[in-house]
Amino acid sequence: MALNGIFAEHHILRFLSVKVGTTLRLGISVLYTFIASICMSGNIWAFREGWDVNGGQVALTWMAIWLVMHLNFLLIDSVTTVIPMKFMPFAILTWIIINVSSSLLPFDLSPGFYRVGYALPDHQLYQLLLDIWTDGCNPPLYRSLPILFSWWIIGFVAFLAGMRKRHNEEMSGETEKDLAEIPLTAV
Repeated sequence: MALNGIFAEHHILRFLSVKVGTTLRLGISVLYTFIASICMSGNIWAFREGWDVNGGQVALTWMAIWLVMHLNFLLIDSVTTVIPMKFMPFAILTWIIINVSSSLLPFDLSPGFYRVGYALPDHQLYQLLLDIWTDGCNPPLYRSLPILFSWWIIGFVAFLAGMRKRHNEEMSGETEKDLAEIPLTAV
């Protein structure tokens, strides 16, 4: 969201083509999530104490965390083009609560409705991390990886559509600030 504010305040998209603007934001998203996932994996590695985790498991942990961080970045970035900024805290909080709650309780102990959590990225990340850390005990890779890659593809397509919309609004001058200045009687 800070990236949206910087781009909007300085009208960066007016000076860039759709392709260059999309490539720039995609590069920033990859770099940001790359660094954040390395830090998170390093944190797990640094505080492992007596837990026997080898370097390969840390690398797999980093890749799994990066994939989920990047798909969340793409989804949230695309949602910011559709939902007004004043409602973004509600959207982000709802997304966080739904995702985290999908990985807290075993689905066998939950009512049938909650099994919709199988389709959420955080539950699949949790299952994937358990598989990595237990050296393949009860591997869910047949389900986790296709679901995570499907979310990533959905996020990528939504990101591209959102960037096109954002660029078109910037070029036509219809930014959120401009829309906020329209009197209510005109609407």
